Amino acid sequence: MFQIGKKEIELLYLTASSKGGFRYRELIERFGYTERSFKYAVDLINRFLKENSQQAYLSIDNRRCCLEHGPLPMDYTLGKIKKEFYYLSREDRNETILFRYLANLSYTIEEMGDYLDVSKSTVKQSLAVVKDRCREYGLELASHAGMGMVLNGSETVIRTVLRQLLYKYSGLSEEERQYRKLALRNCNPYLREWILQFFQQSEAEQKAEQLFSCIKDFLPAIQNDEIYILAMLNLIIVFNRTGNGFYVPADMSDYVGQEGRRLAEKISRSCEEHLKISLPKEEFFEFVIGLNKGYSIESNEKNQYTLMGSMIWIHRLVSDLLQKHTNTPFQELKDNHQLDDALDMLYNHFYGAVERVTRNIYLQNPILDEIKDQYGQMFQEVQNSVKGLENYLEKSFSEGDIGYFTLLIENILSQLSKQSKKVRRIVLICGMGYGTSQIVKSKIIQKFDVIIEDVIPYYKLNHYADNKNIDLFVSTVPVNISTINNVVEVSPLITNLDIDVLSKAGMVRYGIDITSVMKLIEENAVITDYSKLEDSLKELYGINEMEHSKYDVLLKYLCESRILVNQTYETWQEAVRGAGNLLVKTGCVKTSYVDDMINNIKEFGSYITIGNGIALPHARNKNNVEKTAFSLVTLTEPVIFDNGKEIDTIISFCNVASNDYTKALTALMELSQNQSFLEFKKGVKTSKQLFDYIKNIK
Repeated sequence: MFQIGKKEIELLYLTASSKGGFRYRELIERFGYTERSFKYAVDLINRFLKENSQQAYLSIDNRRCCLEHGPLPMDYTLGKIKKEFYYLSREDRNETILFRYLANLSYTIEEMGDYLDVSKSTVKQSLAVVKDRCREYGLELASHAGMGMVLNGSETVIRTVLRQLLYKYSGLSEEERQYRKLALRNCNPYLREWILQFFQQSEAEQKAEQLFSCIKDFLPAIQNDEIYILAMLNLIIVFNRTGNGFYVPADMSDYVGQEGRRLAEKISRSCEEHLKISLPKEEFFEFVIGLNKGYSIESNEKNQYTLMGSMIWIHRLVSDLLQKHTNTPFQELKDNHQLDDALDMLYNHFYGAVERVTRNIYLQNPILDEIKDQYGQMFQEVQNSVKGLENYLEKSFSEGDIGYFTLLIENILSQLSKQSKKVRRIVLICGMGYGTSQIVKSKIIQKFDVIIEDVIPYYKLNHYADNKNIDLFVSTVPVNISTINNVVEVSPLITNLDIDVLSKAGMVRYGIDITSVMKLIEENAVITDYSKLEDSLKELYGINEMEHSKYDVLLKYLCESRILVNQTYETWQEAVRGAGNLLVKTGCVKTSYVDDMINNIKEFGSYITIGNGIALPHARNKNNVEKTAFSLVTLTEPVIFDNGKEIDTIISFCNVASNDYTKALTALMELSQNQSFLEFKKGVKTSKQLFDYIKNIK
């Protein structure tokens, strides 16, 4: 009897995920094969597929390894490989035993040995490794008389580790239904049985699906399948753990922000009303945070400070990358309203990634290898750019997140190269997250005369089942819903083959760039009224622009009494204290907050000097902040910070719970890049002049 192992399954999954396959040498290096063992692994996989009546097989041709006659269902191998056909590696065994204790499944050492088909001594060896893993998480695996080994520690930590492990192996099934069910991907059959048992305990999965169907209408839009998977896993964990008598601490009022607490309370009431299960709102905090909508921004003092600093880091690295590749000042890019969605998506993904990485949540990126192949240089640049942010967070982003960042930045660059008019109504279906969906959207808009009606994950497709106004659905995942027949499947990278397929489906390769048209007219005719002609062309082609008031939300927290101009200080410490004292005098902070700002600059200094002679000092709220506020001080002569930066403008800020604080901080970032503001502040005479000028910037 032959056995197939984890490495062979990973090889099959990886190859099946790519239409063009992978370079033969790349796979050998990636999986640590020799040339001979790689060919043996391919033969083993093909034998397995053949014996299970599959026409698909791996081929090695022209130095590439591809899956022929695919695709395979995602859960095909998981459903076919039985324990007796699977070689359980040491890593598999350790992870499976760890899950057993996290999930509180009752097995003695002897029973585990029988189940895993290994000796008692082998189980004990694995237990030693598992104990070390538990200690890394702050958990303890200890012996109890009459109970065997029991996992002790924080319920919140246990749930976090459970979610990490479950998410690693969770995907969505491809069956036709209103909402796609969770399915397991690339998981050894021993662990698979225990995970399914965990889902079934206390009817956890069934209750999670029921509750989600009851609350979906008042939840914020879940924009990608990965967030949906995380949300469902959080609900399953809630019902499993509470069903077995384990509850999170009741005193968690500072764990999420005010809006998040309100949403959790609403979910709690829905749970009691529809499922007849009474659970405190704290049980749903992880679910709310997992929605990735900023509900945990106010979560606690440390996270407030982390978020504020992260926003500054993110703004700097984004502006530096885009300016480098476009040779255009970042403010000019911000003023291009056609880029608003793309820039918002980029910032939102960055902020969401910071939230996730601080909680040890990492999204999967199914096309990471293709991203590296196609955008290798940008991937490296992004990876290098985020190192400062990683040092600040004391956390590292996964390569998957770096890949998403890369796609989002490439999306903006590609939009800048050509911005087309949109005329046909289509919906994009993408189960791989923001980055993938936006690059698909961008490339389609560049090539075709279309209106992108919506960008949705697969599970929301049922909302459009009866919509007769949609001309075409363009999907990066297989669509198996009988009521949707006008659908075209494409690669997330939109290859030339995909462009031909979309053309044959009726999409017209046409577009118009008003700027280019105006330039062409100007070169060949005399324009007597430039603005009137531009407005007429926009009206003709249905292009509308809205006037944006950029800084109203900032001025909500920056009043004239917290602005000083033309001040003189000898050192940066004096300058920061001058800006901080404005917060003290207006009752926003206590004096200790100003001391904290100075101490933080000494520790983290460089990131608060954001360019253009501006520094943004801030600190954690240690019960010394009374209200959210900003202060602004301009200097007659710059002061020099420890990193050598000359600073002539200090903008300090502090924060308590305020729903639009992040918008205000984003507006502040924009102001710091506004060239008209930077010039005006040099010659300003009074605080009122500067305040009124900011107030009137549109």
